[in-house]
This record gives sequence, structure tokens and C-alpha cells, in this order.
Amino acid sequence: MTILIIFDCDGVLLDSERILNDVFRECLKEIGLELSLNEVIKRFKGRSTLDCLKIAESMLGRPISSSSISGRYEEISARRFRNEIKAIDGITEVLEKCNPPITNRLFK
Repeated sequence: MTILIIFDCDGVLLDSERILNDVFRECLKEIGLELSLNEVIKRFKGRSTLDCLKIAESMLGRPISSSSISGRYEEISARRFRNEIKAIDGITEVLEKCNPPITNRLFK
């Protein structure tokens, strides 16, 4: 029997969501919109980048250039991922049970 497992990878293998929301919070702060991490999660979680920028523009009362945020977002995200990214609790054990095990290729 063959089993196919598909991971959507957004918060399934790696705990990236909290980091990325905090990075977005930091980018918004740099352009004058200061929100707590919980506020960012509540207002922007699950939305497209375009929708997030429209909401932030509405809150700021002025347009935001996506290029003004995207470069900083990528820069900060890359740094934070290198230093902070962790596997989702329990995912290593799940992947070890796959045949063949695939954890050795993902988490070293």
C-alpha cells in the first residue's frame, strides 16, 4: 500500500507563523503603525499581503508602498528564521514514522 502525505507547510512543519507576524509588526512600526503582536495576529492572520497592506493603509490613513515594506520584511524574516525557527512540536516523530523516514533531510 502506498500512502501520500501532503503538507501545506504553513505552520505544519515549521513554527513560522508567530515569527512572520512579529516581523510584519516590526515593519509596520517602522512606518508609523504601532500594534501589539496579538493585534497583528487578530487583524492580519490568514489574509493576503495585499489585503494586509490595505488594512494597514486604512489604519494609517495614508498609502503604503509595498516596496517600502517588502525589502525589510524579507531581510528581517531571513535573519529571524536563521536564529529562531523551530519544528512544530511532535512533527519530528510523525516524519520518523514515514517509510522511508524523512526527518534526517529536514531537521538537522
